[in-house]
Amino acid sequence: LRFDLSGFEDHRLDLSLHEPGGATRHTRVTYRLIEDIAGGPPRIERYVEGESTLPQDDAQARRTIRRERHRSIMSAVDLSPVSARGEVEWEADGEWHRTAYDLHFADGRVTGTIEDSTGVVRQVDRDVPAGIVLRDMRDIAFGALVADPLVGRSMELRTFDAEAAEIRIDRFDIRRRTTLEVRGEQRDALAVDIASGLVNERAYYSTELPRRLLRHEDAGTGAVEDSQ
Repeated sequence: LRFDLSGFEDHRLDLSLHEPGGATRHTRVTYRLIEDIAGGPPRIERYVEGESTLPQDDAQARRTIRRERHRSIMSAVDLSPVSARGEVEWEADGEWHRTAYDLHFADGRVTGTIEDSTGVVRQVDRDVPAGIVLRDMRDIAFGALVADPLVGRSMELRTFDAEAAEIRIDRFDIRRRTTLEVRGEQRDALAVDIASGLVNERAYYSTELPRRLLRHEDAGTGAVEDSQ
């Protein structure tokens, strides 16, 4: 696969998802290009802040049931991972639980720690094959993919899931060109089916390169996540 990130610009996505059971999830994703003042290759940072809430008895009040923060960095040249760090907190049966991870990539290896909800910390030290993309950077990777024509093609990305320290295979099937309403305007878009294990979703990306994510649709629940 060939990628082109030469036209990448800083941008922010505000995502809103109404989940089954009445929960609402709001997520802000900020992408930033980091230039190395020492003359090294540029990097791309992805920073995520998310919160899920449920309505209270008072229709105007909502209760927080989940919070998450993630920061991932990859090379803007070959998309190789640099670091991944994050934590997720959630409420279950009246108690709050937490998982966290802090990983660094260098010389074909990943090292760091993963902490589960019981507080057990696992040390990570394993080889990472060439060509791996951080899983939470896969939208950027697909957005930078160069292929002509693109519609009708299928491709797989090998991605590294930092929360589990496992390598996954994500398959992208580019179905068709379409139009999508974004903030009251009709935008040209690519409809793409993404399969990762047993999880299937439909995503819509803008058509210009590099493409930006416009919408996610969960095939299992029907939940729609729009970006602004």
